[in-house]
Amino acid sequence: MNALTVASKDQFFEQLADAFAQKIAKTEAKKICEFAKQHYAHIPLEELVSRRFSDTYGAVLAAWQFLQKRSADETPVSVFNPDLESDGWQSTHTVIFILHPNIPFLIDSLRIAINQREIGTHSIQHSILQVERTEDGKLSKLLPNKRANKNSQFEAFIVLEIDRHSDPADLSELEEALQKVLHEVRIAVSDFPIVTDKVCEILDELDTTAAGIDDEQKEEARAFLNWLVQDHFTFLGYDEYDFAKDKSGMVVRRVENSELGILRVNNERPDRVRLNELPQRTRHEMTRTDDIFIFAKSAQRSRVHRPAYPDYIAVKKFNSKGEVVGERRFLGLYTSRVYNERPDEIPLLRRKFQNVIKRSGFLRDDYAGKELDQILTVYPRDELFQIESKDLLKVAKNILYIQERRRIELFMREDVYGQFVTCLAFFPRDIYNTELRQKVEQVLLDRLEAEDIEFVTHFSESVLARVQFTIRVPQVENRQIPIAEIREKVIEMAQSWRDGLYEP
Repeated sequence: MNALTVASKDQFFEQLADAFAQKIAKTEAKKICEFAKQHYAHIPLEELVSRRFSDTYGAVLAAWQFLQKRSADETPVSVFNPDLESDGWQSTHTVIFILHPNIPFLIDSLRIAINQREIGTHSIQHSILQVERTEDGKLSKLLPNKRANKNSQFEAFIVLEIDRHSDPADLSELEEALQKVLHEVRIAVSDFPIVTDKVCEILDELDTTAAGIDDEQKEEARAFLNWLVQDHFTFLGYDEYDFAKDKSGMVVRRVENSELGILRVNNERPDRVRLNELPQRTRHEMTRTDDIFIFAKSAQRSRVHRPAYPDYIAVKKFNSKGEVVGERRFLGLYTSRVYNERPDEIPLLRRKFQNVIKRSGFLRDDYAGKELDQILTVYPRDELFQIESKDLLKVAKNILYIQERRRIELFMREDVYGQFVTCLAFFPRDIYNTELRQKVEQVLLDRLEAEDIEFVTHFSESVLARVQFTIRVPQVENRQIPIAEIREKVIEMAQSWRDGLYEP
């Protein structure tokens, strides 16, 4: 059963069926073969025949046994090393079996958990099975996926092969970690409609808000909130805060039981914090009455869907006097659609976009106007939401100035909560490489006493490459970013590749 030469997947499944029929009762063998066809439907033939046939045979039998029972409140996860004597098959890798109701973000989130532990993944097999189960969770029928059945449910069966781990404690720890991640995914998905209902509640309140914004701004706020729920934001969590006064001043206090989604199990913000303990800029942004939104990032990486720092969108609450008395915070990730839309078509951003174009003094149809339009169009979306219009104008015009000059430049900005510094760095394309980027990262980490850093590189027709560094930093009052010192050090490093790149 170890050598196998087949010309098609149909032939492969025929040989697998013959092997099952030789050792297993006909009815059961037929069920197992149908499962194998569904599970391996999207696996290339080359991968199937690259394995020992006896190991594929044993893996299918083991998987079939794993599927036999799953109660409604259970999500089986098994992390093990197949052994020839005890399991009837073997692998050079550690194998993970997972059976879970079919919901979004499962594969993404599992891969995040494994990659964060720097464990290599060698294979992912993922099938959606339509099953019927008895009341106690026993598998009674596996249905063809094309046949709809009101008594059936869809389950995701996931098999991962990862770097081999021999220590039983490591296997147990990984199994526990994967269960925690799956729990967060379930909470995020189940609470998603409740969170979007919160957006609808805010929309209803906009007509009567006493915020210091005019009707046009209200209309834009309404358009933005509607835009968010139209598949532009993956809502992962929500919570709500009240600003309460006591003898010592103002307290920011979480509304009891307001957490939804992943914030129910993993909330970085304390239940209460005194307003005067926060940096002055943060206090100002939280209490200003001429804007109802605050855009920022969470200081905890997402363990669901994408391993990025999620975005916070805070919507302020106002009393009848027009004072800020609290906020509602939505936590999530902008969807890929956001990065494919022009910013002058996105509510809120379109006003900022037009404002920068108008204040630049450039004609929209001349060379400079078109270049500025392009700069704003490819500007990082999360930054566009967070940066003030006056700062965006200054940065965009400076980018325009250096765009066709082979020079290095850095633009840095601290976020509203003082937890992140963003650095947009531009390098001549012919000197930019991984080694230079890593050296720049180290300079930023050292000079900002940072806790973490991530990057996104953007190439265009320009002679310059752009790198967006997102740097997580400790909160401090009145942070002074040593941009001149950082810039000088970066230029000095880059010149080690080629002298004379920078022209003052």
